[in-house]
Amino acid sequence: LGRLGSREMDIGSDADLVFVVGDGVNVEERGPWRKLAERLVNAVSSHTRHGLLYPVDTRLRPRGTEGEIVQPLSYVENYCRAEAAGWEAITFFKGRPLAGNLALGRDVLARMRRALRERFATGDGALLLRHELAHMRDLLEEQWRAQRGRFGLKRAPGGYHDLEYTLGYRAILGGIETGGRNLLEQVKALETTADPCGIDAASAAALAAAVTLFRSTDHALRIVTSRSIEHPFDTATAARAATLLRDWAVPEADHFEYAIEERRAEVVHLYESLVGAPPSET
Repeated sequence: LGRLGSREMDIGSDADLVFVVGDGVNVEERGPWRKLAERLVNAVSSHTRHGLLYPVDTRLRPRGTEGEIVQPLSYVENYCRAEAAGWEAITFFKGRPLAGNLALGRDVLARMRRALRERFATGDGALLLRHELAHMRDLLEEQWRAQRGRFGLKRAPGGYHDLEYTLGYRAILGGIETGGRNLLEQVKALETTADPCGIDAASAAALAAAVTLFRSTDHALRIVTSRSIEHPFDTATAARAATLLRDWAVPEADHFEYAIEERRAEVVHLYESLVGAPPSET
């Protein structure tokens, strides 16, 4: 899931993994697979003399830390159909099979997507999805505002989450295949589909411009600081990041901080037009 799922791993990115077995594997037989999964996580996230390999996060699995680390297909499918939250739906819908039994992985994801569409794609389900995304956006904005002086690129209004929620919402409603695709590819998939839940060329161009600027800036800051974008940065760091952006021919390189604010405002507008606010509760 996450950036590993969308092929956008970067410096400081977690590897978000979900381990699933077929329903033919009973509780006793899952024991060795659970041990194997735990050993894999420990090996991949180990510290070496050259530093940490990859931070691994398995908490995005159904029911998070309360759920078993290795889960049967039917359990995952039923969770998506009856319990998954809106933000989980967005995350699960664009996952990809990574290793092991890839045929099983493709089947797992196909069933998850079908179950998520049954839960969220029409009628009251679509309203529920909008409500839950609105609630999560409020929580993320509250966290961002509590971090005064920090860069507004991930949790801030119009940041990464708004981009991902906008694209994910439209993909779920239309059943549009975005699994394993990066954000730019997701924009293209939504633009080129004939489904009514796709997006028009102007919206696609604006979303693509925001994705390009956000991803480029994120990558530049990670290269300069060796950390994720959650950390604040000073003027010298901004100057070094701008140099990289100029090398990559990013048009807004010389004023990327201001450009991001403008793009964020555009993304908020696009979210409101493509997703919309849930009806007011009375």
